Amino acid sequence: MSAKALGEPGPHYQTAKDLANAMHPSTIPNNADFHTAFINAKADGSLAKYYLRALEIQYVRLPEPEWIPSEEPDINLEHVLPQNPENNWPELTPDEAKSNCKRLGNLALLQRTKNTLVGNSPFSVKKPVLMNSGYELTKWIAKKRKWRVKEIGERQQEMADLALKIWPLTIR
Repeated sequence: MSAKALGEPGPHYQTAKDLANAMHPSTIPNNADFHTAFINAKADGSLAKYYLRALEIQYVRLPEPEWIPSEEPDINLEHVLPQNPENNWPELTPDEAKSNCKRLGNLALLQRTKNTLVGNSPFSVKKPVLMNSGYELTKWIAKKRKWRVKEIGERQQEMADLALKIWPLTIR
């Protein structure tokens, strides 16, 4: 009978690097795999808001920010390309809308009142509201002429670059 079967402890590791070296390589993804996964990431609700808050803090690069993006209920998750685009987004097919509305590149933090006002409106209506946001990553969206799959992908690529700075997958 093995020592493990008898309830004795397994090997002891002195550092996180020792543990990482003992693990199967597929257990901990590398930065390139993480970056690729983030480029394709979708989220909703509190997890999406968490990602956007962390990305905003990294994006503005303030060592001691005066404010931190809030978890308050007054800050909503805006789906720029709405979950229900109706006839307001004729340049996108229903399949494109469905597969892109929850991508992180399509999501923004926005005050609840403003979010309610723009709802499922076309991008031309949302754009000035987004530009007046206090969040820089939200303003980034408003700098685009159009909002389609291409622009969502570009924003998500930039967000993936920021994500590597926030959550590097390097064990020292």
